Amino acid sequence: AVVSTQSTGIVKLNNNPIPTNFGGGIEVAMFEHAAVASSWWMRVLSSNLWLFSPLISAIMSIKDSTRAQISTTMAFTQISGGVKDNVLPNSASVTINTRLLPGHSIETVTNHIRKVINDPSFEIEVLYENNHH
Repeated sequence: AVVSTQSTGIVKLNNNPIPTNFGGGIEVAMFEHAAVASSWWMRVLSSNLWLFSPLISAIMSIKDSTRAQISTTMAFTQISGGVKDNVLPNSASVTINTRLLPGHSIETVTNHIRKVINDPSFEIEVLYENNHH
């Protein structure tokens, strides 16, 4: 049951990523700078982020590679539990590697995980924190 619970948590987090903050962060300068050398329609979009931010955010959120430019990301890198194939484990753990968007914090991530998982039996432990913004 513990492994099933962890798996359910992983699916919930995977299906509910941390919301983007597109249009309110460092990507604005990147888009404005890139617009100079872009096609006319990209210049229109980039010059009017106040209007087109929701559209650009939705498009960039489709693929993980572009989503990472506009949001804090989570990658499930390790999972462990039982030690024998015929014994149910008493506990299981999942390691999540996060890449923080400037303006986000470990607290942003842990709050999001708690909200999405919505199960008090889940324990969250920060293994490593690097705040080089």
